[in-house]
Amino acid sequence: MQIVKPNTKFPFIPNQKPFLIASTVAVLLSLLAPFIIAPNLGTSFKGGTSIILHFEGDVSSEEVRNAFTRHADFSDVSVQGFGVAGSNSYMVKTSNTTPITCAELGTLETALPAGLEKAGFAGATLDLWPQCEGEGVRGDFSIRFTATTETVADPTLREPGSVTLDKASGITVDSVQTVIKAEGFDALVSFDPRTRKFAVRPVGLQSEVTAILAAAFPDRFDAENGLDEIVTVGADVGEKFRNDGIVSILFALGLILLYIAIRFDIRYAPGAVIALIHDVTITFGVITVAGMELTLETVAALLAIVGYSLNDTIVNFDRIRENVSSGSKEPLPEIVNRSINECLSRTILTSMTTVIAVLPLVFISTGVIHDFAITLVVGICVGTYSSVFVASPAMLWMDKWLEKRKARLLAKRKLEGAEVTT
Repeated sequence: MQIVKPNTKFPFIPNQKPFLIASTVAVLLSLLAPFIIAPNLGTSFKGGTSIILHFEGDVSSEEVRNAFTRHADFSDVSVQGFGVAGSNSYMVKTSNTTPITCAELGTLETALPAGLEKAGFAGATLDLWPQCEGEGVRGDFSIRFTATTETVADPTLREPGSVTLDKASGITVDSVQTVIKAEGFDALVSFDPRTRKFAVRPVGLQSEVTAILAAAFPDRFDAENGLDEIVTVGADVGEKFRNDGIVSILFALGLILLYIAIRFDIRYAPGAVIALIHDVTITFGVITVAGMELTLETVAALLAIVGYSLNDTIVNFDRIRENVSSGSKEPLPEIVNRSINECLSRTILTSMTTVIAVLPLVFISTGVIHDFAITLVVGICVGTYSSVFVASPAMLWMDKWLEKRKARLLAKRKLEGAEVTT
């Protein structure tokens, strides 16, 4: 069975205007959507706590929600089923994180340098410390030590000399964590060598959640094994994730622009990037309007869409280049339209196959996998559309602009040559 018969002659390019208007409207509405409908930022981006738990007996999501909302610290709670139906597993999300009061934070700020000095890291002073306002600091926070130096004699040199030591560079994760725990704070510490920052993640919330569930469901919740996962992200770390996600997408678009310019011709590159921006923007708009949660998995789906859409566009561009190089005397718009028709069957079948493979996840999965699948389906459909109705027309615009620019330069040179002759 042939879904698309060969040698089709659909007038895509001659009838491009209505589709370009529709695309422009869709992109503008997608850009306006976040200002009208607040995006549903996930825990990874706005900070908060995500808890995955299970019960030994039947418990409804409403019962779980009520158990948490009885406590003032958990007034903002969402509960949704997790895993296979009937498994009594739930994902609980709350904006609450482990709090450290301003008084406790001040004590720790004084104790940390002193404790590190006792551990052999004398002279290291704090360069970065979180500001404390209101009820305190919730979730992860970052600290950094000043790279203080000291010049000492170098015994390895035959002649008198010295070497400069960075006294902060030797501070280890274990030493920082040991000092923090010695002050009565239960926290995990990690280190980022690029920024020289230590990330401090308080873990005290786990005991509070366990106590709440054990009291509310004494016969149905296992206090030792009932919590499958608990992840807390502070506001500053969430902001970093959000910024990194945006940078990753922009970085991908920039590299694609460079690749297309090298692989094909400069006239092809802007069309490919415009199509990708079109795809990502409209998909983001759909996510916002549908109220889907924006998570790191969503960023991964958007990056997958960028790659998939680019693949369709490159196939069309490659056929256009082949037909242009064949020496055909047809006008470029006609060559482009014929090339799109020649690739149409491949474009539709490839996209349809991928959508069919992903669709089951839309109907049977839950949580982030469900949102990931929906994002992919929307992005693949929009990407297939843009490879025909956005990328190719944009390439034609770029070609016209370059030809006009070339004509202007030639006219300018002729004029300058005539002036020199006279």
